[in-house]
Amino acid sequence: MKKLLAILLLTAVTLSASGCDFLQEGSLRDLDYVTSLEETYVQNCMDRLTEALKTQDTQKIKDLFSRRAQKDAEDLDAAIKNLQEQVGDGVVSWEKLPMASSSEGHQYYGSQSMMISVWTSIKTDTQEYAVLLQGIYEDTDEPDHEGLFALLIFREHYLDLDASWSDWDEPGLHFPRTTLEESHAEEYVAKRMEQLTEALQEQDREKVKSLFSIQDLANAKDPDASIEELFSLMGTNVISWEILPDGIESRRNYSRIRLTSWVSLKTDTGEFVVMLLDFPLNESKPAEQGLCSIQVFSPPYEDINKNHVTPLTPGVHIFADTERGEE
Repeated sequence: MKKLLAILLLTAVTLSASGCDFLQEGSLRDLDYVTSLEETYVQNCMDRLTEALKTQDTQKIKDLFSRRAQKDAEDLDAAIKNLQEQVGDGVVSWEKLPMASSSEGHQYYGSQSMMISVWTSIKTDTQEYAVLLQGIYEDTDEPDHEGLFALLIFREHYLDLDASWSDWDEPGLHFPRTTLEESHAEEYVAKRMEQLTEALQEQDREKVKSLFSIQDLANAKDPDASIEELFSLMGTNVISWEILPDGIESRRNYSRIRLTSWVSLKTDTGEFVVMLLDFPLNESKPAEQGLCSIQVFSPPYEDINKNHVTPLTPGVHIFADTERGEE
């Protein structure tokens, strides 16, 4: 499916008969330029989706997706269950949004494929969600491709989003986030530090390793030895820790959230500054979701030159001055 979409996007020839051009004013495109057939397709999809949410009908939601997307999507059933739990049955209404929605018609070797990418929103009795609907509503060569390819559900207000999400190429139902809100980021860091301090106090190497993503743990250089060095440096008695001023940075890179945090950690052997590079969410590459790097420095925090820090180096890295740590 990805290969097909890539070919279609790279060799796109918009059908003049469809009347669907990339008409744009600033960052917005007027949805009134889509054809009546496409309007009907979107109307039908969203009516079926909201009705299925109201009745909590799992199969009806699944049936919105093409047979190919159902086959290729990663754990679609779990994602649908997640959607039902988050949105609930209190759906009030839906509407199209004034964002960069588009439709395309493609002809290749006598066949025809009609694709659409439309921004909508679903309003419930407690919250409003931005929804990006991506589908193929006609494919004369591959009928299994007809239906939704991807449905992206955003918790953020639609004005905080941009058109780059229309480049999404992962089939299925997804809940991408543009950022990790400050309050949620602090909660996430607190949970991560609880896990780390527990592993330190128990001197449990496997617990430390379990915090890392599968990919980064595999790429780390001699993780067992570096974790033992961490244990030796910090001991078993963690006295306290706290997030340092301006010590959290969260940002999006398409389908993943990158969270960098700086924490002060005090043990019975000394005080340390700890940097954690974490990927709390990675929709497209689940094997890269989790901790990437733990780096330990000597205080003061203000003296650390962050320009010389390479956070993407996987594993545990000790840069602390042991003698200063023991003072």
